[in-house]
Amino acid sequence: AGTPISAMSDPDLRPGGVNYGDLRKIRVASPELETGLELLDFGAGVVGGCAGIFVGHPFDLIKTRMQADSAGTLKHPVDAVKLLLRNEGARALFKGIETPLLGNVPIQAVVFGVYGASLRNIAGYSNEDWTDREQPLMHHFIAGVITGIVQTPMVTVCDFAKVQMQVQTAKANKGKREPLIAGQRMLYKNSVDCALSVARHQGAHTLFRGTAATLARDLTYGQYFATYEGLKRLFVSWSGESNNVSTPIASALAGGLSGLTGWLLIYPIDAVKTRLQAHPAELPKRRTFDVIREMAKERPHYGAFTRGLGVTLIRSVPVNMVTFLFYELIISSKW
Repeated sequence: AGTPISAMSDPDLRPGGVNYGDLRKIRVASPELETGLELLDFGAGVVGGCAGIFVGHPFDLIKTRMQADSAGTLKHPVDAVKLLLRNEGARALFKGIETPLLGNVPIQAVVFGVYGASLRNIAGYSNEDWTDREQPLMHHFIAGVITGIVQTPMVTVCDFAKVQMQVQTAKANKGKREPLIAGQRMLYKNSVDCALSVARHQGAHTLFRGTAATLARDLTYGQYFATYEGLKRLFVSWSGESNNVSTPIASALAGGLSGLTGWLLIYPIDAVKTRLQAHPAELPKRRTFDVIREMAKERPHYGAFTRGLGVTLIRSVPVNMVTFLFYELIISSKW
């Protein structure tokens, strides 16, 4: 299958009759070609990321509300949905989607671009020719870890504004910038307004709350991409196909399952991150270990760390299937 994230043995004839495997072979000798491959990675990642955001955002909002509910008033994700629809309307399911969509361009460009570029550079440093064989899964793991580190600052800012909006149940009045009642949460019109207002009133550094937790979570991109690549190879081999016809299906299935296993691994960290970022921006930030201790005492069997896991697992399958499906379709030019 033709893809920038693995040196597959099957040829991918791109427009103009150029074999994609051969493009890899001359990577070091052609900086212009390397730039072209990176741009292809960037574009494919952006389109796949946008598709995944639209599919998954309502699920993500419910997950955030469950994670941030320290009082335990929401017993089940269905309760969160019913309460939201009754009090805020269906449009509220997309609260906070602005910063993920706007941030999707640079973030997905970094994720897939850095990932693809890292793989090609790892292949080059290995002093082996991977043109006609697949790179080891360890290469994908290392490239994924690098990707997670690089994207963390941007993801932290976008997630902070998104979470602040997702836990906001009241509607902001035009021109209001201060809580109406002492102790009441600041209200924002959307996540972009949130980011700008927080930067102006509390300082830009406030937008980076939860950076350490985000980094700890996103280091697992190594596991995520290695699992995806391994499963995709397995599904392609099962199909008995040696061409790109099987790639979109294999990519979608592998993407869905890699997302599922990834969330099982990182969910407790993500729950802590949500608590840190849901804390009102106008109040002093909370310490990570204080939040962990508080969550450990909230529910029996450390249940606060897994609240909303079910809806997240349901969300992860279609979101990751769509993301990788669009990614592979663009890379292989199968439109």
